Order: sequence, then structure tokens, then C-alpha cells
Amino acid sequence: MRRAALASDRRSLLVPLDRTTQVLLLAEDSAGRPNAEGVGQAVHSVVDAVRALRPDARIHAVVGERMAPGERLANAAGRLRRLARRAPARPDIDVVWARRCSLASLLDTLDPRQAAAFVEEQLAGIRAYDREHGTNLQRVLELALDHPNRSMAASAAFMHRNTFRRQLGKALELAEVDLGDPEERLALHVALKLRGLVEPAGLAGRLGASASDARVPAASSRAAP
Repeated sequence: MRRAALASDRRSLLVPLDRTTQVLLLAEDSAGRPNAEGVGQAVHSVVDAVRALRPDARIHAVVGERMAPGERLANAAGRLRRLARRAPARPDIDVVWARRCSLASLLDTLDPRQAAAFVEEQLAGIRAYDREHGTNLQRVLELALDHPNRSMAASAAFMHRNTFRRQLGKALELAEVDLGDPEERLALHVALKLRGLVEPAGLAGRLGASASDARVPAASSRAAP
């Protein structure tokens, strides 16, 4: 299995989690983006290698999304396990792509013009401030909504907690949203996620400056006799 993983990219890592589960980590391309075709080839190579060694094994491989800079492997693996339970294996399909179960797959179906209008309506003040001051308060606000506490969000942003809190305070002031209102909070969070799908610049901001050092948790494979 390790040889099959390295054959597609020498930077690949195959990490065993337990007796039946392994995680394949794949490096991103030079532009900091996962190469979907390359990921698919690498995962299928490992699946084929397992099947050749153990033809009777039950294999379930789930291709995940990009790991955030600094994210722990255990967290990414846990996400893959949950996805595997929601997207059970089928006899005719060995590999399932996590994106089909993600918010992004739903947002992809929206009309681009309506999506762009929604993003602008929700984020106009913050976007104008970011353009004028060269900041990325949209990213700060997104991370604050992504994580259960401010310390984790600051760590994901590679900021000191005090710096993160100051920028978050400014972002909330500009957003004019009551985060205690579930609908307002959800609308804001969706707009922040959606901006990366409607604007290339927004996607680049989400990937972040450390994208070239990140890896994709490409698959969680289970093999059982």
C-alpha cells in the first residue's frame, strides 16, 4: 500500500490509525490547490493494492477536503470517519468523495449571480473595509464562526489571541449582525463560505498564505476480512 501511495507522488504519506483504518495524506499542487485527478488516481492505486493483497476485504475509502493549516490529523481523521458513516460504501463504488456530502456541493448548485448578490448583501461593509485597509476581516469572522472558541480560531488564523479579538470586534461592528439570532448567524456564515465559490480572490484568501505547505486528507480506508 505504501508503495502504491508513493508511486503517484513521493510526498504522499500513508498513516495507520488502527488495525483497519489508514489515512492517505496528499500534497497540494504548486498553486496550493488539491489536484482532483491526481487525488483520485492516488486513492484508487491504494485501493487496488489492498484488493490485490486481500481480494475478500471490504474496502471503504472516503476522499476528504483540504486540511486547514495546523489542523491535527486526529481531527481530520474523525471527520472522515463521520463522513464514512453518512456515505456508506456500495458494492459498485469503492471510493466516495466527501464533497458530495458537504455544504459546498449544495452551494455549487446556486445561480452564480444570485449567490454573488447574497454575498455582497451580507458582507458589503466588511468587504469595503478589507479593500480599503488591506485586511482580511472576512477570514477572521469566518474562523470565529468555524471554531467553538476564540483561542482555537486565533490559532487557525496564526494570530495572537488579542490581535484576533481586536480584528473580530471590528468585523462584528461592520457586519451589523446579531450572532445570538440563529438565522442571522447562519446567513452570515453561509455568505462567508459562499464567497470562496463565487470569487477566485475569495477562494485564494480562504486557502491562505500557508497553502503550499498543507496536505489533503485524501482517504480514510477501512479493510476488514
